[in-house]
Amino acid sequence: MTLFPEMVEQGLDTSILGRARDKGLIDFEAVNIRDYSNDIKHRKVDDYTYGGGAGMLMQAQPIYDCYTAIKERIGDGSFDKEKKLRVVYVTPQGAVFNQKMAADMAREEDLVFLCGHYEGVDERVLQEIVTDYVSIGDYVLTGGELPAMVMIDAISRLVPGVLNNDESAQTESFSGHLLEYPQYSRPEEWMGRKVPAILLSGDHRKVDDWRHKQCVLRTKERRPDLYMEYMKAERFQVGVIASTHGLQGEVNVFPTTEDPARFKKLKKVKLHTQRGEEIDLDIASARFFKKFVIVKFKQFDNINDVERFKGCELTIDRKDAIKLAPGEYYCADLMGMAIVDEEEKELGTLTEILQTGANDVYEMTLKDSEEKVYIPAIKECIKQIDVENRRIIIHVMEGLLN
Repeated sequence: MTLFPEMVEQGLDTSILGRARDKGLIDFEAVNIRDYSNDIKHRKVDDYTYGGGAGMLMQAQPIYDCYTAIKERIGDGSFDKEKKLRVVYVTPQGAVFNQKMAADMAREEDLVFLCGHYEGVDERVLQEIVTDYVSIGDYVLTGGELPAMVMIDAISRLVPGVLNNDESAQTESFSGHLLEYPQYSRPEEWMGRKVPAILLSGDHRKVDDWRHKQCVLRTKERRPDLYMEYMKAERFQVGVIASTHGLQGEVNVFPTTEDPARFKKLKKVKLHTQRGEEIDLDIASARFFKKFVIVKFKQFDNINDVERFKGCELTIDRKDAIKLAPGEYYCADLMGMAIVDEEEKELGTLTEILQTGANDVYEMTLKDSEEKVYIPAIKECIKQIDVENRRIIIHVMEGLLN
């Protein structure tokens, strides 16, 4: 829904998206809100704001009439007032768009974008039709058309068949919380800069390993916020070095895993220094004393070598984590999931998991506030954990949300 349909149509109907449209994989239509104005002569859709203020405001009725017309066309002429379309209002006040949102919206059969203009939109129509408030960044543009086109591009390329190489949608930047690795084409040397030798080796396993390491390094350097998300999702903390032990390079590790005895079987860990370095270490031995695990690394034989590691985390790769029984989940996989009720109404987000001894308790931050609600992780309350769609379906027990 826009005041400038030509701008949107011309911007989207080219290149990859244009070809996908021709193949029938996706379709899009820019609907002119002015066509639904009650002002037949001037097709006016804006007016002054109540209470005063600079600029004009888009009126509610033309937008609502435009919305209902779209809804009727999608519903083959029927109009169900109770059933809402997913309507994205493009606004700098919304949640910042990201790859996770793109993947979520790509699963929708129909998606409507409302592009604001002037000083904004009458609040009443937003309350009536909008399901998502989304921004592309903390800055202000003259209208919502460009942000909508950005989001449509990101969403469309995740639709199966839109990209010639489906793998590229999974391996490029932001997949798995990592930025994409550096890439090279011909010639092998340009301006004195050579293509890394590993890429010319023909050893696909080594190439894949090199690319993964480059993804991690690049993300850590350029997007430390994403790097932290990657660490939470792909690496599990098993302990923190509390102090040195003796003179032979041993350290006292405070275990943060639910199964400290696993240190006897661990062969390798990654140490994360205070300066942001990552060091792969081999475990020579591990024994237990009170609340600590006394660990000896093959790489160090002197107390002076390990003193600088006090307070540093030790992590393992996901593939080396404790194997789960059916119905069990890693906490890192659950964090950030949407929590919905049995009618699929979104209630909030899982922000913490508390271990109480009897059963876990999920801390939910409510969608429209910062208020916390605590949900017992019991079968009477937790109805389904949908890892693929990153949501938890709960039965709202009496008094839970009061």
